Amino acid sequence: MSQVRKRGFDPIQKDKQRNLSRQERKAQKEHWRSLRQQRRETQRKRKVEDQEWRQKRNRFREIWSQLPIVTAWIAILVITDNCTRQCVGLPLFVAGSKVTADMIVEVLKVFSIILTNTKYGIF
Repeated sequence: MSQVRKRGFDPIQKDKQRNLSRQERKAQKEHWRSLRQQRRETQRKRKVEDQEWRQKRNRFREIWSQLPIVTAWIAILVITDNCTRQCVGLPLFVAGSKVTADMIVEVLKVFSIILTNTKYGIF
């Protein structure tokens, strides 16, 4: 039957602690104390940095809230050559979210004409 270990209790570790001298225990406690102090300093520093970041973010939001809202959508079609993995075109569609398949087919026809008339397909 296996022994059930309590969480946080390690008998081997407990024996090692018992066998430590007073100086070793004191040094170990001092080490942990310094680690806790470093953690507290880091937390304080992060709290200050977080407050500064929040203030900057709020100032940025105030500036942007005063600007007029522009809702212009532009669609971009990336045309890539599979062999060379190079981008051969980036047509922009001002119609934005209302781009139709006919518009895309028209652009692809134009690009295919350009690509067939150029050396190596790159212009």
